[in-house]
Amino acid sequence: MAVFTNQRIHQIFTNIQSEILSQDELAKRFGVSTRTIRSDINELNEYLQDYDASVVYERGNGYHLKINNKALFATIKTEKIADDENIPRTARDQVDALLLKLLILPLPVKLDDIAEKWFISRGTIQQEMSIVREYLHKHDIQIEGIPHQGIILSGNEWAIRTCITEILWRRFSQEINKDIAKFSLTYLENIDLTYIDKVLQNSLSRFDIRLTNEGHQYLIFNCATTILRITHGRELTTFINNEMDPVIQNAVKEISNGLIYFLGGELSNVEQAYLCTQLAAQRIIGNEKPNQKTGLHTKLLAHILQYINDSYNYDLRNDEKLKRDLTTHLATLLTRLQFNINTPNPLLDDIKQYYPFAYDVTLDALRSASTLLPYPISEDELGYLAVHIGVSLECNYGTNHHRLTQVLIVTDSGNSTVHVIETKIMREFPQLKFNRALSLQEYETLENIDEDFVITTIRLAEKNKPVVKIAPFPTPYQLEQVGRLAMINQTLYY
Repeated sequence: MAVFTNQRIHQIFTNIQSEILSQDELAKRFGVSTRTIRSDINELNEYLQDYDASVVYERGNGYHLKINNKALFATIKTEKIADDENIPRTARDQVDALLLKLLILPLPVKLDDIAEKWFISRGTIQQEMSIVREYLHKHDIQIEGIPHQGIILSGNEWAIRTCITEILWRRFSQEINKDIAKFSLTYLENIDLTYIDKVLQNSLSRFDIRLTNEGHQYLIFNCATTILRITHGRELTTFINNEMDPVIQNAVKEISNGLIYFLGGELSNVEQAYLCTQLAAQRIIGNEKPNQKTGLHTKLLAHILQYINDSYNYDLRNDEKLKRDLTTHLATLLTRLQFNINTPNPLLDDIKQYYPFAYDVTLDALRSASTLLPYPISEDELGYLAVHIGVSLECNYGTNHHRLTQVLIVTDSGNSTVHVIETKIMREFPQLKFNRALSLQEYETLENIDEDFVITTIRLAEKNKPVVKIAPFPTPYQLEQVGRLAMINQTLYY
C-alpha cells in the first residue's frame, strides 16, 4: 500500500495531477534544489508502482502523471498521509488548533496537557500562545486564567463566531484539493458540511443571490459555526436593528428551514438577522443599486478618486469600469466593516510585492478619508482595494494593444483576482482578449467552451478547449504555458 510519509512528496504528487510542471518550476514552488526534486520523484514513483502509475518526464514540457490502470489508481485517493490528524505538526497548524480549542471548548484548557498530547515543550506552546493572544486581541477577546483549571476565553459572541469561521475557512482554503465533502475537523463534531452546502446552493439559486466561490465557502463555515454555538448553548440574544434587502431576508428564512435538520427548529429572529448580515457581506452586487450605505460608499468612492487625482496627478475619475467595480466592492465592504466581518486576503503579500505603488496610493487615499469611515479598514481589505486601483492605473496609463485570441477565466477568488490576471497576462500577451470570467459552478454548467482556451486559478475538468492553471500572480513558467497556447491559437487564424 502506498502511503506518503513526506508532505512535500504528497504535494508534488497533487501538483503533477493538476498540470504538467518542469523540474525548475517544482524546485521553485517547494524551495528546494532540482536534485531534491529528482530524488522526490524517484521516491514517488516507488510509491506509485503498486497502483500501476508513474511520473514521467517529457522533454520540453516537464513531469506529468501516466496512469495505466485507472481503477487501481483511483484507490490511492482514499488513503491518507501517514500522520495523526489530531496532532498538528507545523507551527501554523498548532496556532490554529490552539485557537479552535479555546474558541470552541466550553471548559478551561490546560496548556501543559496540550503540550504533552502534541509532544512539544511548554516553551514552544508559550511562543505560540503569544500569536494566539495577538490574534484574539484584534477581536477584543480576552484570555482569563482560572486557578488549577486552565485558561478560558471571554468576549462578544459575534467576535468569537467571526474567529471560528475565519480559521475554519482558512484551513479549508489551504487544502490541496478543496473538497468540502472530505474536509473534516474534530471540532466540527460531524456537522455535515455538504448538507449545508446544498441548502445554501438551493436557496441562493432560487433567490438569484450571487456569491464568489470563496464567499460561498465562507458562508458554509459560518453556518456550521452557528450550529455549533447554538448546540453549545451560545445562541445570540441581542437583536440587530438593521434594514436588510427583502430578498436576503427571504433567502435566510428558507436557509433557516434547511438548518432544522441540525437544530430541530428554525433559527430565532436574532440568529436570522445575524445570518442576513453574513450573507449581505459576501453578496456580489450586480446592476441593482446597493440597498445599504449608498450615500456613504458613493462619497467614499468620489473622495478616493479625487484624492488620487489631486495628490498623484492620475485621473481615474472617468474610468467607468473602475467606478462600477469599486462601487460594488465598497458597498459590501462597508457591511463587513459594520459587523466586524473580516475577509482574509490570501494574496496580500503578492499584492504588496506586485502593486506596491497602488497599495501606497490606496493607503494614503483611505487615510485621508478617515473622517468618512466609521470603522477601521484592515490590511486584507486594503489589499483588495489596491488591486482595483492598480489595474486601473495600468489600463489608463499603459499602452493599448490589439488582442485576438479569446480567453475564458475561471476563478473562485472574485473580481479583484480576475482583474489581476487580466492585467498581468495582457501585459505579456497583448494578442489575448478576455471574453468573460466565470465561477467554478458556472463553468461546470457549460457543455462547450466558445473561447480559444481557459485560464484558471483552480483545478478544472477540461471540456472541449485546453485549460492552463496559474496562480493569481503567475510564475514565469505559468506565463510560458499561457504563451504557448496564445501562439498556437494565433497561428490557427492564418
